[in-house]
Amino acid sequence: MPKKTKQDGKYAQILVAVINKKIDPKNPPGSVEFDRSELDAAAEKLGHDIRNMPDAAYYLRSRAKALPQAIAKFGFSTLMSVGKGRFRLTKDVNDITLPAKIENRELDGNKIPKVVREIMLADEQSILCAMQYTSMLDDFLGAKCHRVLGHLRTTGPSKEQVEADEVYVAQKNGKTFVISIEAKGEKEKLGYSQMKATIKAVRKKFAEYPVIAIGIKQLKDGKILVLEFECTLKGDDVSQIKLKKVVRYSVHPTPTKWPQSEEASPLAE
Repeated sequence: MPKKTKQDGKYAQILVAVINKKIDPKNPPGSVEFDRSELDAAAEKLGHDIRNMPDAAYYLRSRAKALPQAIAKFGFSTLMSVGKGRFRLTKDVNDITLPAKIENRELDGNKIPKVVREIMLADEQSILCAMQYTSMLDDFLGAKCHRVLGHLRTTGPSKEQVEADEVYVAQKNGKTFVISIEAKGEKEKLGYSQMKATIKAVRKKFAEYPVIAIGIKQLKDGKILVLEFECTLKGDDVSQIKLKKVVRYSVHPTPTKWPQSEEASPLAE
């Protein structure tokens, strides 16, 4: 498990304080809503100086591998943004269950310049870099994919902040598709809530095109999972999402700073 920082602990304490104030532990509700002002008040009461509270909420929603146990014990599993400065804690399924058998493919790491392989870190940006050099997305989708932009940030249907790490475009059977990409490093969690936000971000900016939703996650052994999702839309929102396809990629030669062990590699711990 990655070592938690003092800042991580502060974020968790703030969230726990907000939720404990709003629920009856003997009869917890199915969901709880709260806003930025409640997070600020809890931080002040706890004596925590959080200069960037939106970052705290984003970390708990998208970076933390799990919600604090003091909250998870009531069955809550997912923290989502539902408006500007508004959040909802729910019991919706967020963990992605992988199939028992996953196809393995190998890509030529020599396509990544040696000088780049030697300094690439084991983080989401390096994974995206490797994806582009090795044409990983082309191999996965069976079509030539072109990068359009990185770090798309906009607002969703409820004015909540949504973003996509990368946006690509491809043509299959004469039809143009926009590809939304959510990438996670080995120490981060990939869940359905992040995928929904990524899809909404791309749909907001490229509404005239169908969206292919892709998640990319580095594993403990340095391999990379590429996952495709299919979703059901309700207006501008994503009402349902499920895993459609997954491939496990290895890159050889492997970038120097990537994990090299051969231990089992779950999607998220």
